[in-house]
Amino acid sequence: MEYTIRCDVESVNIDELSPEFKQENCVYPRACCPKDQYRGNRLIYETDCNRVGWALAQLNIPLRGKRGLIQRAVDSWRNSNQDPRLRSRRVRRMAKMNSRKQQQQVQGAPHPGAHMSGPGGPGGLSAAPAPMPTAHAPNMGKPTIGSMGQPMHHHHAGGHPDGAPGGEEVGMFHQM
Repeated sequence: MEYTIRCDVESVNIDELSPEFKQENCVYPRACCPKDQYRGNRLIYETDCNRVGWALAQLNIPLRGKRGLIQRAVDSWRNSNQDPRLRSRRVRRMAKMNSRKQQQQVQGAPHPGAHMSGPGGPGGLSAAPAPMPTAHAPNMGKPTIGSMGQPMHHHHAGGHPDGAPGGEEVGMFHQM
């Protein structure tokens, strides 16, 4: 089933929402407290998700009081956002893999080690890191979720000996 919701969260002033509304419509209840009372390690992420959730619940009455639906709506909003730092690790990884596939199709067959130049590589190869401009060049001036950090990107000294695109960038998570 497909649903359409309003997602102009910027139009909602969450400071005007009642504490009861916030408690009833939060995604992370443990982050619905003063900073000094928070017990956890993801305060910024959880409070930002709560803020988006409150705004979405304010804009979309059918979501109110339904934490699971609000959480799904928050995830959809974050993953469709222009700022890649707001997207989930899985969505960023998939975008990175798609970008590599497109780059390989444009350039033809990949050259062993051409896309990965380690920090100790030859200084004269200034074009080596260029194949992935979209994963590293987005607007990095406006962080909205500070703990999300920058898009994941790894450098490996010496590149990959077999010329493979590199399985370790995926980490321990695999698509099911």
